[in-house]
Amino acid sequence: MSKYKPRTVKLEKEDDLLLKKICSLNGVAVSTFMRDAILEKLAAGSVSNIAGKNKIQYHPDTDSFSWNIEPDDGKEVEVLRNLNLEFIQDLSANIMLQIQKRNDTLGKKNDKSVAVPKALVKG
Repeated sequence: MSKYKPRTVKLEKEDDLLLKKICSLNGVAVSTFMRDAILEKLAAGSVSNIAGKNKIQYHPDTDSFSWNIEPDDGKEVEVLRNLNLEFIQDLSANIMLQIQKRNDTLGKKNDKSVAVPKALVKG
């Protein structure tokens, strides 16, 4: 008895063509690509997010910024360092633009409103 179990997946034609193109560009078989993607997702666990805080710090000695993540249950992790002011300003403006787009998409009009799954309201 084999220790491997075959699995199948149904894709829309456009998605299948994209999958084949990506695999071809990367020189990998479709089955290998799918297996690696599945194993990567399984290794990540069922929860893809953890609780924590972003920390942007200014360093006057180098006139630069760093971006760290401080998980609630762990050691602080550096994401990026030696970021210049223009990068931080551009990132900040872009984040605000995307938040506004999200709010517009959700129809958010009240600052204290939060996203609510439609299935809960059924309206």
